Amino acid sequence: MRAGRLSTMRSIFLRDQILRFLRHRGGNVLLLFTLMSTLLVMSVGVAVDYMRAVEFRTVLQGTADAAALAGATAFTSCNASGDGSKATAQTIASNMFTSTSIPGSPGGITSSATGAVSGACPSPTAYNMIVSASATLPTTFLSIISTSMLVSVTATATNPVINATANAGDWFSSAWDGNYIYWYPIPTDGSVPSFDSTSMFDGSGNLNPTNGIFHFLFTNTPRQLSGGNPIPTSSPISVAASVKIGFLLHNVTGGRLTYGSGQYDGQTQGSIHNLYSQLPNPDASVITSNGSSNGGYTSNFDNTNNPHVNPNTCTPAPCQLTCTNNGAAYDCTKPQNCSLEIVTTTVDDLNNNVVPSQIQNKCYGVTTVSYSGQSCEQLGSQAVYYQWNDMGGGWDDYDYNDSEFGFYCSSGAGGPGVVHLTS
Repeated sequence: MRAGRLSTMRSIFLRDQILRFLRHRGGNVLLLFTLMSTLLVMSVGVAVDYMRAVEFRTVLQGTADAAALAGATAFTSCNASGDGSKATAQTIASNMFTSTSIPGSPGGITSSATGAVSGACPSPTAYNMIVSASATLPTTFLSIISTSMLVSVTATATNPVINATANAGDWFSSAWDGNYIYWYPIPTDGSVPSFDSTSMFDGSGNLNPTNGIFHFLFTNTPRQLSGGNPIPTSSPISVAASVKIGFLLHNVTGGRLTYGSGQYDGQTQGSIHNLYSQLPNPDASVITSNGSSNGGYTSNFDNTNNPHVNPNTCTPAPCQLTCTNNGAAYDCTKPQNCSLEIVTTTVDDLNNNVVPSQIQNKCYGVTTVSYSGQSCEQLGSQAVYYQWNDMGGGWDDYDYNDSEFGFYCSSGAGGPGVVHLTS
């Protein structure tokens, strides 16, 4: 009896202890804290992995944006197959991306650059460069879910085709020389392209509208364009926003009226000279038809048209080496850029044939002339007026009315007149 009763009492005691333990709440805080701490640490870890991915993606996107802009800037032409400068532009974009140091990079970044044309070649509305890149980031706390995260970006930049205008208005050429104005895209390396005068005319004696990269605009001779159409006073120009535009004055001595010789070295009746606006001194370093260089040109007259001694031909030595131009002294032995002046104006004045006042009696020497080789992206809404002096004979030295025209750009169908990101 006693043994059975003792066993029953023990069972009751054990049951009471278990029930008391189950009813006790004192350890729940520790248990909940342990569980919540684990979740909190995991949440912070996930946030750290996520923020690291966001920061890396921002840097990766900026690199792709810069590469796309560089590629689009270089993508300036296309042919019927959509190529043109696309391959070069893609290489530039790819090289810029791969040569950029990307902080936080895990390595193994893959990228691609693809050029695309909006509209039909050879007259599209825009050139586009798409750069895509991706990388795999290893995770830390997120590794219980995935050991890595894929980060990818895409950037698209557009180089719009701009509708520019060259306007000769009521230009009257005070020149006995024959003058022809062409526009051309300045090569990306800044080199001076060669103009082939033998390809100016077709077999019927009509001017070819294009001559290599040179596009005909105006002339002061009575010749007409192919088909008998009159020479226009306003000519449209379609060009990518980033392309720097140069103008060529092709000069033929005595091309309108015979007068003998002019002021260039070797300038005789029928000799030709090419003056490039992209050069700080348009008449320097240009080879004439007889092989002599125009770089040795020196003015024979000062600002009052009084002849001075030409140091290249005078005898005996020493000759007069200092001349005056509008009260300022200059070295007569140096090539003087008295062949081009460029002044700012407005689109309204150009369209209304208002010729800006000339800056007479000024030589630029070897100083770069403002607006001498800029792109539509650089010009923006600024209109400019080109005033050429063809370096004819005698008193014609310091006037700038042998070839005159204005130039301005407007936004094209491809958007604003600048290279810009579209996505």
